[in-house]
Amino acid sequence: MCIRDSIQSNAFPDINCSSYIVMNAKTKEVLAGKNINLKRSVASISKIMTAILALESGEIFDMVTIEDKDTKMEGSSIYLKLGDKISILDLTYGLLLRSGNDAASAISRHIEKNDNFALKMNEKAQELNLSDSTFNNPSGLDIDDEAVSYTHLTLPTIL
Repeated sequence: MCIRDSIQSNAFPDINCSSYIVMNAKTKEVLAGKNINLKRSVASISKIMTAILALESGEIFDMVTIEDKDTKMEGSSIYLKLGDKISILDLTYGLLLRSGNDAASAISRHIEKNDNFALKMNEKAQELNLSDSTFNNPSGLDIDDEAVSYTHLTLPTIL
């Protein structure tokens, strides 16, 4: 059965997952969902928010010198080396295409030199009316109180 047919007939299939949302992009009406306000890990959404801030910074052609802190990030990586010089734009590609936690670290360090990048992320979330979202770091590596609901995950894609 096609999702489009399901939406038109309001006969949604039984979806075996902990939560999901189907939303009309024009009206923002929730057509179907399960646990749509349940807070979920922000993982990749943190990287998208980091990319938005990087691209909006006006510094996309700035060269960033990679520091030791960047090379020691856990999880997914673009394998940055100490002393590498890479543009914000190229780091953003690595952030989004390879889910590079090291790229997230370098971007945030360059854009917000005083470690307030998470504050910028949360300010941007408020600007996008994502009041139910909390960001604590640019990579989305698990932190207990960092979460977002599926309703808020959906809204930026249809704004």
